[in-house]
Amino acid sequence: MIPSSTAHVADTFVHPLENFVKQVIHPTKDLKKRFEKASDDVDTALAKYMSKKPKDATLHEAARDLGDARKVFHQLYLEYVSSLNAIEAKKKVDYMENVMAYMYTESVFHHQSYEILKDLEPYMRDLTGLLHDVSEHKKKM
Repeated sequence: MIPSSTAHVADTFVHPLENFVKQVIHPTKDLKKRFEKASDDVDTALAKYMSKKPKDATLHEAARDLGDARKVFHQLYLEYVSSLNAIEAKKKVDYMENVMAYMYTESVFHHQSYEILKDLEPYMRDLTGLLHDVSEHKKKM
């Protein structure tokens, strides 16, 4: 049996999009939260470093903390940007694959419909002729 159009659209577009969100978008959202936290940590470490006096004994510790925070921030920044680029590429490819699958399915459906109607055409002509004859016969009565 041919699936209904709504079910086919759901299978072709909706379910893959739901899976895409679960498998790709949610991990990237978590990565974004980690990135934002690292950004806040760098800001905090920078503020701490800037508040120190040049002769303060904890200046070197603040500088080390700032350097460590920047390393973590840069690492997460690269991971986050890489993840966003991967999403863009995957989104375009996956979406177009789904569009093409849907178009091929619709094409096959309409081609099969055309072939069936083409096979039925002689019977439809015969039936039209018979109906016309019956109509003419009723008019004569």
